[in-house]
Amino acid sequence: MKIALAFYIFLASIFVIIPIQSYSESTDYVFVGNGYGILGDAVQDAMIELALKSNDGMMIFQNGQLLLGNKHHSIKNLDMSFSKNGKLLQINAVTDDGIAIMAKGKFVASNEGGSIYQITGQASKENNSQKLLLTTIFTSAKTILQTSSDDKQDILLLVEHYGRVEWKSPYKFVVRTFDPQSNPESNFHMTSGYLEGIKIHATITDPLGNILKVSDGVTKKFGYYEDTVIISDNTRTGNYVLNVTASGGNFNTTTKELTFLVIPLLPPPTATP
Repeated sequence: MKIALAFYIFLASIFVIIPIQSYSESTDYVFVGNGYGILGDAVQDAMIELALKSNDGMMIFQNGQLLLGNKHHSIKNLDMSFSKNGKLLQINAVTDDGIAIMAKGKFVASNEGGSIYQITGQASKENNSQKLLLTTIFTSAKTILQTSSDDKQDILLLVEHYGRVEWKSPYKFVVRTFDPQSNPESNFHMTSGYLEGIKIHATITDPLGNILKVSDGVTKKFGYYEDTVIISDNTRTGNYVLNVTASGGNFNTTTKELTFLVIPLLPPPTATP
């Protein structure tokens, strides 16, 4: 995989805190920034978010994400340190798909929301790298959770799937996400008001509660997300449960649960003499 060169530029005049994942109750601080990415002649969103816990003055990394365009990169390792009484910071991180982030930050301002830093650095993979320029805010988790909860919007989550599946057959489900005000009739095939880039987490469980499949991704063009699993011939028959959760961005988490029946492979029809 090659990463093209890009500059990610933040416009301070419209800085808004937009979390892209949930924090645990043990999270003490949040480091988050959002802005715009410029890739060639195209403009795309750029976000970074880190959840941190304080322990004797040390920042312990809990989880984080880097968003470039519509693609999320989960951060699995982070080394973050402050110096010069918090005026400077150093970030070294690695995403789960092998992007190495090396960046430095400089304190530029503070307000009731937290401390604002200008971040510059590189995001590299293999022999390719991109220069990063982001404006971020370092604040308490309580502050950002209160800010985000006041402004979050609802998601209309619609799911179509097969209600009955035979052994050796595919079970497919298709998800679409909408702005509920734009689709008051919950029309699955609506051509406007759809939401792209919404995080989808789905699980399929058998009649005993065992997980058959876990599916993760984001809604793509026109708000679609879909996945398929082949029902093997040794699968337990009975009612299965599909649980789908939509979340992320400045939206409330929404969950929908559906059931479908798995049956043995039906015998072929008998030929009439």
